[in-house]
Amino acid sequence: DTVLVTKYRGEYYCTQSKCSHFGFSLAKGILVGDKVYCPLHNAGFDVKTGLPEQGPVLDGLKTFSVEKKNGKVIVKVPKTGWETKPQKPDLGESNIDKNKKIVIIGGGPAAISAA
Repeated sequence: DTVLVTKYRGEYYCTQSKCSHFGFSLAKGILVGDKVYCPLHNAGFDVKTGLPEQGPVLDGLKTFSVEKKNGKVIVKVPKTGWETKPQKPDLGESNIDKNKKIVIIGGGPAAISAA
């Protein structure tokens, strides 16, 4: 498989190269600051952490360590790197009052993300 190496403010970052939503190539997307946007449906990801920044996407991107040695950029992908899922963002579940009821109206991507 391939990876996406991004240089942001002099530092290199590496993520999986395909959007976690539909698998479209992020190399054809756009980089704005430290965010990469999928050209297919505008999902946004932080290139430093891989976390999703903008929907319609729930999963983040896998990230890999990068080091610069002798003028070369070296990406370290563990043997099980492609099999592991990226961490989901901490949505503050410990702060949720489980006695309250919440109603989500609608069933589109925004409702799924809210749920």
